[in-house]
Amino acid sequence: MTAVRPSFRARTAAEYAPAWPQVRFSDAGGGRQAATASPGRLELTTPEAVADLRRSLGRTLAESRRSVRVTQDRLAVLVRWSRSSIANVEVGRQTAQRTFWMACDVALGCEGALLAAWGRTDALARRLREQQKEAQIRQLLTASPPGYVCRELYRLLADSGWPP
Repeated sequence: MTAVRPSFRARTAAEYAPAWPQVRFSDAGGGRQAATASPGRLELTTPEAVADLRRSLGRTLAESRRSVRVTQDRLAVLVRWSRSSIANVEVGRQTAQRTFWMACDVALGCEGALLAAWGRTDALARRLREQQKEAQIRQLLTASPPGYVCRELYRLLADSGWPP
């Protein structure tokens, strides 16, 4: 008996999130950070850029769903989520985990496209969270008395999962 082969090749995690170059931090002034990237270097991202990418991902899900003539109700049954959650994800109001995007990929026959798009969105959201933590640490190091800095740094590092 032969195994059924998927119509798409399995991708590794490295293919979903490309290797990013070293991040260099530079304040664009007034606490606002640039969202564009220049060759060979990553600029800081903004919450608005992450939100825009999430809305774009939701639109991609809605277009994929409509192209195969599946309703939100039917997709909800196929992926075992509620119809309202499907609607919220499609407009970018709600985030969904990797398992949701994998189930949608399979249910809609997108051959990994939705999962790859989610990977890019998730990588940008993670980068934003890391940059926000680093900004908190820089602020503590420049403005606080030493005892307070140690307690707050320890709390931030512990929240980040350190030590491993």
